Amino acid sequence: MDTTTTNEVWNAVPGYEGFYEVSNLGFVRSVKRTYMDSIGRQVTRLGRDLKARVGVRGYPYVVLSKGGVRSTQKIHRIVVASFVQENIPENMVVCHLDRNKTNNQLRNLSIQTQKVNLSHRNLHGTGVLGERNNKAKLREVDIPKIRCDTRPYKQIAEEFGVSKFTISEIKRRKTWRHIK
Repeated sequence: MDTTTTNEVWNAVPGYEGFYEVSNLGFVRSVKRTYMDSIGRQVTRLGRDLKARVGVRGYPYVVLSKGGVRSTQKIHRIVVASFVQENIPENMVVCHLDRNKTNNQLRNLSIQTQKVNLSHRNLHGTGVLGERNNKAKLREVDIPKIRCDTRPYKQIAEEFGVSKFTISEIKRRKTWRHIK
């Protein structure tokens, strides 16, 4: 990432002030601090950049520690909490405007409802519609055939290995709506 043309700004991570900072470019670091250890010695811990890991759903995260308690935090949520709104309402989510889960720059993040986030996902083609859903029993080429088929739903369902209800939902365009 080219940081020469973008001014990087660092803020304290809410709840971890004096321990960690996050930048508007999506990087997290610990800060230099001095404290007394368990036997009374003064210890200075140097700050360092934290290595982000990527979770099973593709979101980068870091592990923060304070008072011996470790906490896994998603970076995009830390950035928004630090620069925009510390307490993100429960009914809201942090959205990546470019749909890239690893781009945690402040300018790429916004707070939206889950409904808006899902509509953006479908608009940008990153949703798991149709046969991209790993549980789909049908293929997209099957849908026009099903819609044109005039046989009883039971016969169509048996041919394609799905339920009569599934056939009904397809014909009424309740499911597979993205297929013409």
